[in-house]
Amino acid sequence: MISIQAISIKTSMKHLFDRRFLIAIWVTIFLMKFFIGLAHLITLRKSIQPVTLDLSEEVYQDANPKMLDALGKFAATVNTTFDTYQRSAQREHLFAAGGYLIAALTSFLSIMLVLRDAFFFRGINTPLSTTIEI
Repeated sequence: MISIQAISIKTSMKHLFDRRFLIAIWVTIFLMKFFIGLAHLITLRKSIQPVTLDLSEEVYQDANPKMLDALGKFAATVNTTFDTYQRSAQREHLFAAGGYLIAALTSFLSIMLVLRDAFFFRGINTPLSTTIEI
């Protein structure tokens, strides 16, 4: 009974260290990082619309001119705040997209190295545990 369990553990560990499993992991990591990077790039294109107030005299017929000036200054202040926030958020999304895309490139290069080793040197079904040299 113990020997059957040991054999089944050995065969499952052999498949765990199979190069196909390693390639599947790298492809999954690559796709996750690539699509997160793309999501950040798509978010860069979004923008906050500026606040516009209709301060015409037809709308505010009996309004105090000082109140109209105060509303105009308020709209300008809100638009400046939105613009500052938007530039900051776009910068953060640009850096995040760059980081994720560089990480995706690193994952892609890892896939290529595993494939190169598998096809040109040892074979795709060769377990990793037999090729690790210390």
